[in-house]
Amino acid sequence: MVTGSAANVLFATTSLTENLKNYPTGYLVNSPAETAPLSGVSAVAPLWDYANSYTAIVSKAAFGAGTFGSVVIPGQHNSPAKVGSNLILPGPCDGEVINTAKVTAKSGNLTLTASDTANVQIAVVGSVLSANVTATTPVVSSKQVSSSLTNNGTAKAVISKIVITWPAANGKLLKVKLAGKVLFDTVTPQSGSPLTITTFKGTTGDRSIDPTKVKALLLEFEKNGAATGYVIDVTFTNGMTVHIVK
Repeated sequence: MVTGSAANVLFATTSLTENLKNYPTGYLVNSPAETAPLSGVSAVAPLWDYANSYTAIVSKAAFGAGTFGSVVIPGQHNSPAKVGSNLILPGPCDGEVINTAKVTAKSGNLTLTASDTANVQIAVVGSVLSANVTATTPVVSSKQVSSSLTNNGTAKAVISKIVITWPAANGKLLKVKLAGKVLFDTVTPQSGSPLTITTFKGTTGDRSIDPTKVKALLLEFEKNGAATGYVIDVTFTNGMTVHIVK
């Protein structure tokens, strides 16, 4: 705390704190090995969270008679970072919270309970309510790898970046398509490093998913695809990223 009352901070934790609660020994210097580079999945420590996250719950009493103002994260630093720059400058993004309500009633020795949940979409002030895209586990068929992207939100989802890691056995990446539309067709050898695509062919509509719609993301390779070893991150213009791993 720099200013204000520490009593208003009801809870605070980080992903590293939670990781070391689950694994108090063995990973005090290096994180556990991943099943595939940048997959975020570990066979030896399956509960390990590779993301940098910081969670805090602040009492409404901290704002007095006023309302919530804003949150600013000036920077998030990794040294060294796995990929890209060591310093990341985070920005606000839309999100979703699941609220759960529970009720318990008693009559004599009989106890009845019921519960229900509701998904609440949180939008950054000044933005359109975010699309909420989910992806299926990739399916490998011959020289193609596909995943279905579903927009569960109420706004159009527009792809702004795709980062792909694939097995060397697949050879070169030939094309990336969304619902049959070619988004990328620069033949790219497998170099051991992720391929980042930010320049796309076609129109904005070709890389968009309307609310409630499903579109297939398809990767075409030079050779028959390996069964596993794929990491695909699809980022949308609202800042949301869908992490797809097989």
